[in-house]
Amino acid sequence: MAFAYAPGSRPVEPYTIKHGLGSGGFGEVYYAVSDAGKEVALKLLCREPEIELRGIQACLNLNHPHLVTVYDLRQAGDGNWWLIMEYLAGPTWSAILQQHPQGLSPERVACWFQQLAKALDFLHQHGILHRDLKPSNIFLADWDREEWVKVGDYGLSKAIAGRMSEQHSAIGTAYYMAPEMAQGRYDHGVDVYAAGVLAFQLLTGQLPFTGQSVQEVLLRHLTDEPDWSRVPAAVVPVLRTALAKDPRARFTSVGELAQHLCDAISQIQASPARAEPTDRMQPAQKPISPDRPKAAPAAGRAPVKSSANASADATTSRGLALLNSLLASAISAVILTVFMAVVGWNLRRDVPTDTFIWVGSFALLSAWPLLSLQRLWWDRGLPEVWVRCLVRLVLGMVLGVAGAWLAGFAWLWEKPRLPTLELQEQAIAYSMARCGLRDAAFFGILFLLTPWENLMRRDRRVRFTWDPVILVAFLAGLLVWFWQYWERLSWEREWPKIAAVALTSVVLQLASPRQGVQR
Repeated sequence: MAFAYAPGSRPVEPYTIKHGLGSGGFGEVYYAVSDAGKEVALKLLCREPEIELRGIQACLNLNHPHLVTVYDLRQAGDGNWWLIMEYLAGPTWSAILQQHPQGLSPERVACWFQQLAKALDFLHQHGILHRDLKPSNIFLADWDREEWVKVGDYGLSKAIAGRMSEQHSAIGTAYYMAPEMAQGRYDHGVDVYAAGVLAFQLLTGQLPFTGQSVQEVLLRHLTDEPDWSRVPAAVVPVLRTALAKDPRARFTSVGELAQHLCDAISQIQASPARAEPTDRMQPAQKPISPDRPKAAPAAGRAPVKSSANASADATTSRGLALLNSLLASAISAVILTVFMAVVGWNLRRDVPTDTFIWVGSFALLSAWPLLSLQRLWWDRGLPEVWVRCLVRLVLGMVLGVAGAWLAGFAWLWEKPRLPTLELQEQAIAYSMARCGLRDAAFFGILFLLTPWENLMRRDRRVRFTWDPVILVAFLAGLLVWFWQYWERLSWEREWPKIAAVALTSVVLQLASPRQGVQR
């Protein structure tokens, strides 16, 4: 990382820069030492010219054991403003989360949150909102071998909160932004909400809401519910209150959140899972009676099956064949999706894991109804062409809506209230009303034009061939190319569709049995 100031520079007296520490939304941070040997952190405020210096000055005289101390604010000879702060050598919560991707122990989280609550309640008592609470702004200092929490950047948050249009500078903040911040409303509830997000992330290692753009993340804060399956059951009601969409439904302070969180974690510790006794009486079992000898059929006569039995046997046979096909398709889809992900990450490491999961899930979701139609209906006799085309059209439209839902697009029943018209239009563009209908039309047309039944026929010449895979991928790509004349499309959004239908054609062939034709 290149820094504006080299080691040995003295931008403000009497501090000498030793090395750079990092770069954030407001500028660069350096480790510096005064002439007397005092270690400090120098923050260059170079990326926000309209920053509210009065807000920072209001924090200069704040003194709390769980706040990073701000010593002074100075303007250098070149006009740049420098913030002189306490230097902490300990790690940030962000660095610790990277070391623990599965989350931290509830006991450790409870200890940290008690200290975090003291710092934030102290700020609120002095009329200051943090508004940029996130793991990279919270530090751990090793005091007497104890994990001492310190909150930083509490004087710089107001300018960050208003920069939602820049994805690279605001995406980290958007993960922790309360829904009402998109409408320009700020009170202590935004810090309570951000603290709830932090608690969710510390306990699970995952964020409650993610996305590939600021608009998508904000939309999920407004409309979606987190996945509570990884959160301890006793903690779920606490985090539900902290992450309530309505600020009035949340806790009144971070201290109240921390108290309920610690109480819930204490319940987890006080009620460990009880082991079942090993000497429990087993229920009485009925004795197994020996098989009775069956009467042999009369000599010279073969047993005759009734038509009902023959029909039942045929139904059972078709059911077993369908079950085998569904199982084979699931195994094939998983293996091929993993292979596709490995190859894709070797080509481009920035492709999200969720994209490959969606490709595999959609391919399997498409293969199962097609296999069911083939085994239970089309194997007994193909209907007329127009019937098959109608069935494929309806199936493709349903799968298109299901695929948009799997991709995480939210239902919007009314136009969202966002600060700008551009954000509102982007929110609508990421809604199910737009993407669901578009994908329904896309896959409906694609399935209408693709004779999937030919890939699953028992009398096909070979078990697997690449020809239909290439043909289906080409057809999907051609449809995307034509589609862009009516609507602006993004390659990042469209290539998974092509990959999914190509994977579907592979899975269908591998999961469908073939019987050779006798000559």
